[in-house]
Amino acid sequence: MEPGMHDANSETSSMQKRAVRRFGLQLPVMITGKSGERMQATALPFATIVAGTPLGHTSYLNVRSDDRVLEIGNTWLAPEAWGTGVNAEAKLLLMEHAFEREGCLRVEFKTDATNERARAALEALPAQFEGVFRKHMLVRGGERRDSAWYAVIDDDWPAVKASLLRRLGRA
Repeated sequence: MEPGMHDANSETSSMQKRAVRRFGLQLPVMITGKSGERMQATALPFATIVAGTPLGHTSYLNVRSDDRVLEIGNTWLAPEAWGTGVNAEAKLLLMEHAFEREGCLRVEFKTDATNERARAALEALPAQFEGVFRKHMLVRGGERRDSAWYAVIDDDWPAVKASLLRRLGRA
């Protein structure tokens, strides 16, 4: 899946080529930031494709341009991609773009409070656990979900990036 906007900036284009080559991700200009552009949509989905096989999905969501904040979520991976580094690579690329290209101050994540696998993955980034919003949203035909919230802020980004690069064997 390909988002509807592309950045002509050569630095980002180079990153896009690397992302497409590795995992099929393409990154947009999405908020008012260093690039001076504004996002046109509230969600930008990305397919995770490895060796031509779709293995997952993730999105930029809930972009708040005036606050320089966005959410990364709606992430899922096929079980055969679990533990392979695909999720760490996708999060690295998306956060790198958000913080370093677009000037975000905060990237948020939320997951079902009972989803231990997702929570462990977020803590491994490491993203900071910020609490649980009780009865936060309706899911699965009306079931109330408690959501666990996590975030990485610009001050944390250098350490988070270094952690992800170590995990991916690039430190």
